[in-house]
Amino acid sequence: MKNLSLSKRNTLINGIIFILLGLLFVAFPEGTLQGISLYVGLVILIPGIIMLVAGFMDKSGTGNKNVLIGEGVLTILFGLLFILKPELVGILISVFIALWVILNGVFKLTASFVLKDLGISNWWVGLLVGLLLLVFGIYMLVNAFSVSVLITVWVGILLLAFGAYYLWDGFTGKFEDQA
Repeated sequence: MKNLSLSKRNTLINGIIFILLGLLFVAFPEGTLQGISLYVGLVILIPGIIMLVAGFMDKSGTGNKNVLIGEGVLTILFGLLFILKPELVGILISVFIALWVILNGVFKLTASFVLKDLGISNWWVGLLVGLLLLVFGIYMLVNAFSVSVLITVWVGILLLAFGAYYLWDGFTGKFEDQA
């Protein structure tokens, strides 16, 4: 029955880690974005360096050498961009979400006009939702960095909630030893 107490301990450790990460995300959203950007940049940079070295070491003469060198250089530049411009990760995430919201707004608007043509009386609700999504999406697109900080705070709040759940589950769950 040691596995059950190990499971309880792991649940409590997960709760503590999630709460610490949540506090970090909420207290320092801009710093957290910079840290994530640095990590992503390194994850991109290291394979780029490996490709570049492999390209220079390739003696096969098959043409792979130029491809590896080119891909390595591009990957290194992309990784350096994330490292040297840490706000880029948050902005890219915000832009992606903003475009998704705008696209959904367009779909809602289109659907509302189809409903109007079909004679559905509450077609205007879709129109209002679509317009709201469009306005909100455009606002997000124009203010991408501010939105990325807000998203980081939201993720922090989610981490805090998960951490509280894990702690609650660890203390009240059915992990007691059944000797």
